[in-house]
Amino acid sequence: MSRPSRKSLTPESLVSVLVPHITQQTLLLPTLHTQLGLPPSALESDLCALREALLKTVEECVETRKKEIVQWEEKCEGVELRCRRLENALGRRAVSLAELKKVEVYPVRHEQLSAQEDKLNQLYHSKLEQLNTLINRLLHLSSTLGSTFFSDDFLHPTPAPGEVEAFKKREGIQEGDHVDIDKDDERLLRDVTPERFNRLEKELVRGKGEIGRRLASLSALFEQIAWLYTELGILLPTPADPVPSTAEFPYPRPYQSKVAAKLDPFSVAPAPNLIRQRNEYLPIFAAYVGKLQEAMEEGRDSGGVEGVDPTQMLVEWFERLKADLEEEKIRREAHIQTLYDQLEVLWKRMGITDEDIDDFVELNRGSSTENVRAYELELERMLEMKREKMST
Repeated sequence: MSRPSRKSLTPESLVSVLVPHITQQTLLLPTLHTQLGLPPSALESDLCALREALLKTVEECVETRKKEIVQWEEKCEGVELRCRRLENALGRRAVSLAELKKVEVYPVRHEQLSAQEDKLNQLYHSKLEQLNTLINRLLHLSSTLGSTFFSDDFLHPTPAPGEVEAFKKREGIQEGDHVDIDKDDERLLRDVTPERFNRLEKELVRGKGEIGRRLASLSALFEQIAWLYTELGILLPTPADPVPSTAEFPYPRPYQSKVAAKLDPFSVAPAPNLIRQRNEYLPIFAAYVGKLQEAMEEGRDSGGVEGVDPTQMLVEWFERLKADLEEEKIRREAHIQTLYDQLEVLWKRMGITDEDIDDFVELNRGSSTENVRAYELELERMLEMKREKMST
């Protein structure tokens, strides 16, 4: 009996092909059983076995295909889930995913979903690279502005919205379970949404603005320090000058750094490394003075402080320098005033004319050590004159 080709078989034609063949073969069984001397019940047993074998074969074939369907469904759902997570991390929704779910042929659907996943994955990693570049710029600014200027969330890639909750669900972590999720876990997708970029860019603008503000304040601070140098009769430094020793220039005096205390709240009475700071900071001021003098000679604006990281430690150091110089100026002025009060009485007693007094005051106007010494010498001279006058 000829058999139709496999290509022509359908569920309906298969039955029509099998029935004649099964009928022909099973009709041979009674003769075979008689020849074998088998009891009548053996025929029923063989027929039952054939029936069970046929049913089992058909059911196994169907179940195998059903399992394949389930496996493809799971594969498609897995790829779709990754696509949804990537979309969520990117802050976008692809209409194509909804359309792909309508594709009934699972291998085709899986192939198309995988292609979509590759596109989203490439876009995600491109955005992640941009995000890390932006965060690195904020970290660089943070090293200047201080660790507390930016919130910690702006200095690290954060998980995408809902990513931690989805991770717990995938890992079977219940709501009441006391399990801490490491937000730096590489299995968590990072937030690369437009909103995240917008917030980081605003922080970058804020940080740059603070740098500009600090540089402007530092420029004004340098101007005040330069004026105090002049008032105190201290020679302004030049870039070519070596850093003076503490004996030559004892300012600023040792102090407890409030900035260092904030950086390390557990330290006891934190004090900066004054030698290192002098060697690092005074040349910055000297460079500013050189630039300022050059601008004045050319009749132009100095342009402020440039090329300097206005760290909190640096600003604090120069503020302390200014405060110490102001304190020294006040101390010298108070000393000069005390000397003047004594001289005023002696000048009148010694008959010194107002014109000579005015000339002396005008000549020694200021707070330099030379001015102080001049008053001290004048007091010694007046006291000597008084002694001579009393001895005659």
